[in-house]
Amino acid sequence: MNKTLVKKHTQVVLIEKKQRKRIKLVPPQKKIKQCVLKTSLKYFEIECKLQDEWIPLKAQEVLKVEAFSLEPELWIVPKSDKKYATILFEYHLHNDPTTYQIVFQVYQFRLELKLDNQCFDSPYTKDHSIGKYHWIWGKTNGEDAEMTQSNQQWGGIILADLDQDKDDFDFSENPQGGTTELVQLQVVLPFATLPPGIDLQLYLETSFSDAHYFGLYAPHNKDYQLILGSDKEKPPNLLAAQSQNKVYKTSAKIGLESQCFYLRANHLPNSFFDGIITIKLKLKGSKVKEVPIEVIAEDHLIVRVAPWLMMPNTQEVKKVHIIRIDSETAGETANSDQFIKKLRGILGDKLVVSDASNFDGDRWIQDEFVIGYCQGVKQVMPVVCDGPRDRGLNKYPQLHLLKADFGQVSIAGNKKSTLDSFGNLEVSPPVEGYPFGRIIMGASPKQGFKHSPRQIAHQLKGFLHAQKVQSPIEIFSDWLAVGHVDEIINFVPAHNPSSDKNFKMLIASSKKAIDVLSYVYFSDTHRVFYLPFEQEKQNSRDILKKWLHDYWEINHRIQLFLDWNRQLLKKELGLTEDDIIDVPVLFKERKSDRRALPLLPNMVNQLVITEANASFSIVPKSYGPVKTSAGGLTLDLDPNNIHYLFEDQLKTEFEAIGHQVYFVDDTDLYFKRGGGIHCATNVERAYFANKKWWKYKPPNAHDI
Repeated sequence: MNKTLVKKHTQVVLIEKKQRKRIKLVPPQKKIKQCVLKTSLKYFEIECKLQDEWIPLKAQEVLKVEAFSLEPELWIVPKSDKKYATILFEYHLHNDPTTYQIVFQVYQFRLELKLDNQCFDSPYTKDHSIGKYHWIWGKTNGEDAEMTQSNQQWGGIILADLDQDKDDFDFSENPQGGTTELVQLQVVLPFATLPPGIDLQLYLETSFSDAHYFGLYAPHNKDYQLILGSDKEKPPNLLAAQSQNKVYKTSAKIGLESQCFYLRANHLPNSFFDGIITIKLKLKGSKVKEVPIEVIAEDHLIVRVAPWLMMPNTQEVKKVHIIRIDSETAGETANSDQFIKKLRGILGDKLVVSDASNFDGDRWIQDEFVIGYCQGVKQVMPVVCDGPRDRGLNKYPQLHLLKADFGQVSIAGNKKSTLDSFGNLEVSPPVEGYPFGRIIMGASPKQGFKHSPRQIAHQLKGFLHAQKVQSPIEIFSDWLAVGHVDEIINFVPAHNPSSDKNFKMLIASSKKAIDVLSYVYFSDTHRVFYLPFEQEKQNSRDILKKWLHDYWEINHRIQLFLDWNRQLLKKELGLTEDDIIDVPVLFKERKSDRRALPLLPNMVNQLVITEANASFSIVPKSYGPVKTSAGGLTLDLDPNNIHYLFEDQLKTEFEAIGHQVYFVDDTDLYFKRGGGIHCATNVERAYFANKKWWKYKPPNAHDI
């Protein structure tokens, strides 16, 4: 009796857990008569397309040639966690006694790239399979952003490594050495057995653009080796899209087992980087010994780098930094000891004093840097943003601020202007749609000033826009000689406001200054007038007659600029007139370029202090017409203790909102050099401890 000849063909199929695998059932001959599935379907389900319909096959089911194509496609669907099984098909041909068999050796495995749970703020779930693929913001317009089990997950968040931890790869709790910002990345690849004779290769990949902004490290000989991305630059370079370090877009082959790597974000979002890092894990194979194998599987994840945020004046003050000036400073005649003594009496231990001699006489500490913060799920890091100004105080953060868990981002500029100084940055308190406030920066949006417009360095502007959460507003400040926002805009807390806001916006008003001076001149009720730098009182009528003649026109023109800014800010911040306090500021023209300087110390340029249950401002002494008594008599006191009419009006406005005020003379130290108290101080404030930025969707943001 002749034995039936059996010809067997073996094909390896690697199928990922919980995935369907599509394969081609290629018979050994074309003239096939019928096909039989000989395997029980305990662990897998087989689907075949018969007559344009996908149907599950049954064991021992005979498929005739007229029912399916000669090269049918099959779906293999796992039904259990069985790691290995075989599936057998038999073919019979016309006029051929040979039995042909195709054996599918099916290896089921799990390929997964997992991000550390500490990157996710999803208290109701341990499975972040949604959050690792999608980045979902919270609610729009500051609505209740809490998620429940049925909601989608927030995506992963990582802090940029901007501080000076003693050892970034020390993952223990170490208050002295700092808390690392690196997070764990796990590769999961459990094969029960590896298919024989098959060369499997596992790689990590990213895009070339993303590779400049993070580094992925593998343990190597008791150290850590960069395998993907790039090393951290010190300081980060935001002038160019590409790092100067070596960059790895694809890792070398990694082992075929579960293993851990460590992810570091090197940069904050900026002009070239939207803050989203994408990493892919790919399992690849090659043909070995006639055993064909297709591209196997891949997984990926995304994670967002936490943005940098500024703190508004409504946040509580922790420290106030100021620079001490003395007569030994080059070109200096004034001494700041008495000024600092007054501030110390008001601020107490919150005041931090450093000598100007250590910083080449530079006193404008507000202009050099801004102290903000970055918030992760488990950690908050104060971060100083050091701008393009780079004058004497450029080294102040390094000497007095930076340490473990206190970071720095440095932003350079190609063409510097005074608009790049951080006196030209302000942030509003929270408003509708922006629960962390909005950044306000001054530039030249009205097509420039006198055909010589100045603009903020595009690197700085791009950086601020890239943070998204406090979407910037650009107002017109180029008409000012210095050009800074803090000369015309400020914010103070309001403890019993007349509107639903808990703050008031201060805006310089040349119209109000002219109106006050006109009233004084024509009513002839305020006879005494003090000028900055003058010890003797002046006759107000003589001065005001000249000032109203010389400065009325320029202040009328400047009020048009201020009104344009006012309307823009009302629209962008959702303000009403009740939310605004007009502060009288009189301007004069600088002859060289016709830009404006304040004629008297600028009361908008004030230091705003917020405490747990109170707030106050330290304001430049205004000078000008002296306040009269109730009986109409001029209060002719010592010049240092005189109450000025401009001051009295501001004090009345502040009293109505429960905000105190201290007036301090800054003429010799700051005013005669074009600045004020705000320019000369820098404040550390508490971050928004009761808010998480990812729970609110900014109007300009989108989900991924």
